[in-house]
Amino acid sequence: MKYLGMEFMNFRDYNFGAGGSHGFRWVDVRTFTIDDDPSDDRRILAGIIASVEYRDDYVGGGVDPSGTRHGPYWISSISADVFRSVDPTTATAVVEQWLQKCGILPETLQRDLHDSAYRAIKASDSCYELNELGKSAINDYGNIHTEFHELVAIDRSAQKVALIVLSDD
Repeated sequence: MKYLGMEFMNFRDYNFGAGGSHGFRWVDVRTFTIDDDPSDDRRILAGIIASVEYRDDYVGGGVDPSGTRHGPYWISSISADVFRSVDPTTATAVVEQWLQKCGILPETLQRDLHDSAYRAIKASDSCYELNELGKSAINDYGNIHTEFHELVAIDRSAQKVALIVLSDD
């Protein structure tokens, strides 16, 4: 896997009008190329988990190359087997249900979400959602995140994978 870059949308950076609130939410979309067999989804998931860019606790410090946390979880608790296969419609519903808590979204945020997270999901051949891993998998400050959702969208024709994280602080 080769890391291509990140699109980060901090909802506090958008002007919410009446009927909407940023709710301290954000979306992080990280894109990778597929260097291995593109038909082996579990290997692709394992490649993302093994990447340096996955070592981010999402509490403001960024990627820690020797880190042991990913979001609210200990990395040691995450494997390709803890992701469940979902169709693009279900992946889109995960995003939309999470967004509903913000009320009316600014048009600029809607456009940015369309150009990143939604586009990756729509183009995907396979989507996966990280299952909730239980209390024993939560790291020592993992409860900072009220909600944490993670999707992986695999686009074989473009040889790209998007890691989509939705959360708050």
